[in-house]
Amino acid sequence: MKELQEDTIPFNAKIFSIIEVFDATTPRRPYKEPFDLNKTMKIPRQGSGRHFHPELCRIFDEMDYSLNHQIAHTQDIVWESVLSSLIAKHLLNGQS
Repeated sequence: MKELQEDTIPFNAKIFSIIEVFDATTPRRPYKEPFDLNKTMKIPRQGSGRHFHPELCRIFDEMDYSLNHQIAHTQDIVWESVLSSLIAKHLLNGQS
């Protein structure tokens, strides 16, 4: 099987690969308990340069603890509003 070259992987896919690990490991699921933040953050660190873009891993690593604390202590309704606004701005060209 042919490996993908670094420049053939879209930048958004590189970002989402790290986010997907975070999303798959941190919440409680019917089939598993959540990973703690330290265990979750080891995954991109260990895969940096092989499975994940090294610079994106570094950036994510710098923001993970403050972002996790912020998310964990904010009500869902607030995040729904923030995410709706960001989706409209970045994905719907300002249209809601």
